[in-house]
Amino acid sequence: MHEYGVGIKDPLFFVGVIEDNIDPRKEGRCKVRAFGVHGTNKDITAEDLPWAIVVQGDYNPNTIPKLNSWVFGMFLDGRGAQQPMVLGLIPSQMTEIMDPEITGWGSLPKAHGHLTAEGSDPESFGQPQNHRLARAENIEETYVLQQETMRTKDVKMAGGDEDKSWSEPSSAYDASYTHNRVIHSGANSIEIDSTPGHERIMIWHQSGSYVQVDSRGTKTDKSVSDKYEVNDRNQHVSVSGMSTVTIMGNSYVYVEGNKIEEINGDLQQLVHGNYLLSVGQQATMQAGNQVQIRGADVKMEANVGTMSIKAEKELQTEAGIGWYAKAPYIWSEATQNMNVKAKNMNLFSITEMNIKSADLNIIGTGTADIRGGVLTLGSDGLLHVRGTTVHIDDNVNMANGDAATAHADGDIATSEPSKGATSVEAPEPVAVGTSTAPEDLDSMGTSGFVSQDEEAEAANPTVRVVGAVTQPQPTPKITEEEKEKALAKQDGSQPDNGDETVDDDEWTIEDHKAAFGPPDANDLVFDDVYEGKHKAGDIVQWDGKDAIVEPSEDGGWYIRPL
Repeated sequence: MHEYGVGIKDPLFFVGVIEDNIDPRKEGRCKVRAFGVHGTNKDITAEDLPWAIVVQGDYNPNTIPKLNSWVFGMFLDGRGAQQPMVLGLIPSQMTEIMDPEITGWGSLPKAHGHLTAEGSDPESFGQPQNHRLARAENIEETYVLQQETMRTKDVKMAGGDEDKSWSEPSSAYDASYTHNRVIHSGANSIEIDSTPGHERIMIWHQSGSYVQVDSRGTKTDKSVSDKYEVNDRNQHVSVSGMSTVTIMGNSYVYVEGNKIEEINGDLQQLVHGNYLLSVGQQATMQAGNQVQIRGADVKMEANVGTMSIKAEKELQTEAGIGWYAKAPYIWSEATQNMNVKAKNMNLFSITEMNIKSADLNIIGTGTADIRGGVLTLGSDGLLHVRGTTVHIDDNVNMANGDAATAHADGDIATSEPSKGATSVEAPEPVAVGTSTAPEDLDSMGTSGFVSQDEEAEAANPTVRVVGAVTQPQPTPKITEEEKEKALAKQDGSQPDNGDETVDDDEWTIEDHKAAFGPPDANDLVFDDVYEGKHKAGDIVQWDGKDAIVEPSEDGGWYIRPL
């Protein structure tokens, strides 16, 4: 240092290797063996090396260099070599197995070498220090393979359709060198990938849990263990398309306050077991049109008060075998007519039966029998007995006015009027929904590293949309004549990989324009993954349908459904 403390006098620069990064003061310092200064570990052991300050953009100890990392720096005290400062890391590659006893430098980690000495473990032999994910090399040795093998597939959807299911998207990894920024620690990693056409963000945990956002903006959030989401205030969820929830275990929903669900379309609940609806107070079911209830057995009970059934017009009941009504008292009243019809009808009263009418007619088209211990027929006017033959058995006494009198009006019990049913106290039904729910959109998969096989390409096409559209719009269909012309041109004479013309000039972009029209903002364009795999005029499978490859004016490709 200058004697006045300003600036650095005669600094000594060095290249060295980190041999200890466990700073007892926890300030992010490291011990560095400076080549040409400290000699080998036989000259100066790692314990005797001075602690070096690590220059960083901020005071973040999480950026501590790993063991055996090569660094560049300087000694603030010059030849004294007791005040080292690390200025940055130097890319290095382990070309031989680390052995400080032989080479005299470096450090063998005592524990957790994959964390403290990453890049110098045996698995990193011959590999650059920057991670495979950043280099886009040996991807099968990274989490990408684990993510694919653990992928959840064919998850059943509600609705009773056994063929309807969804699957977890494949890994969206398809990085190119220089575009992927990787923060890696052990088996955990964070990636911010700006590879053109495959932009994504990935947070990966060694357990298999991850958060992925692919180039389309599709977000996958997977937890292989429990997942908790806690909101101390409000939560708002908006889904513009379809929402699918599949729960393989039990589901519990508790609402402290009120719950309101409004459905503009239809509601279906398919319960394969038992269904219990328990309401502490009033339960109201209101329908603007029709209510249907069906079951093998149907039971309805008012266990405290009255059961009231009311129909604005007719009340119809029908039983296939029997109809039973039992009560201490039964009232039945018709303000107009009452008709009772049966093949056989039996009326039985233990004590007394009274029938009263202004006019009473009892007719038996066969035989009519009236029998009693004492039979009394009375009339305030005439009494007629008529028959082709009249039989009167035994003795006939003329009572001379002493005959018994039939019941007077006051002696016959009169029927009491029945009570009408009460109306349902409920709000008016909601209006019938008039809006049309959007058609379910197919869930989009990914086009990453593990999807680059023919089967995956057909199932998960990698496309980008030209122009400010979010969904492909219908395009004019190609005629059979145009289709045959395109198929006939699959002879290698078409432009490939973006060539604007053909060497033999047999088939050009202008030919395509003439046959199929120019590309527009609604046409779908092949991603870079397809480059070199197809040429203009090829018939390919896209979304399970035939499509044709056509060149665009910018040298790319687009496909048009046939």
